[in-house]
Amino acid sequence: MRFSFLIAILFCSTVVLAQRNFQDFETWYKFKMSTKMDEKLTLSASPAFRLNENSLQFNSAFVDVAAVYKVHKYFKPKLNVRLGVADRFDRGRYSFMRVNTGLRTAVDLWRFTFEFRDRFQYDRALNSGGFTNRTRMRVVYEMDKDIQFFSAGELFFELGEAIPMQKYRFSFGFDIDAGKGKDLKVYYMRQGSTDSRVPQRINVIGAIYKMKIKFN
Repeated sequence: MRFSFLIAILFCSTVVLAQRNFQDFETWYKFKMSTKMDEKLTLSASPAFRLNENSLQFNSAFVDVAAVYKVHKYFKPKLNVRLGVADRFDRGRYSFMRVNTGLRTAVDLWRFTFEFRDRFQYDRALNSGGFTNRTRMRVVYEMDKDIQFFSAGELFFELGEAIPMQKYRFSFGFDIDAGKGKDLKVYYMRQGSTDSRVPQRINVIGAIYKMKIKFN
């Protein structure tokens, strides 16, 4: 049985375009502990917390518990449960839950990797809940053995709504292998809502640093 410990830190500058434009600098911290039960099944637990308001104010904290079953190198069903607490300026502190199951598949073509992921998700918070289907397409181009360029698009469909497509997300950036279990990702992401009277647009410039430690 092998264990791995992953530390991920996200630094991002966020610009929200809505009725009132504002900027923020956030930091997200995630610690992932995973173990391979056998060649097929991997279990993991990932506590995380996020800070906003220029990284000075608590935003949310949660833990993800997940199981991934490897059918093939690029065919991996996943089940994930998230439990957490969050702060909202208009609601105060509240608890939330997320359960999702999904399937990721991919195909390699020359230096390109085409990844497709479909995720069925249930969210519950503030005494209400709903189901969402998230469909993402991601293309990765291997520029060098240590540098990859990626671009991804994702659509969010909320079941039972008059306008099913509630949100979209687009991103691109670079994955850089820093050596010895360290990775750096630099990216831009744009997210928009389609269901509100005043659509919201979020622009994010972010950097994610990951460090992985393995134990045999």
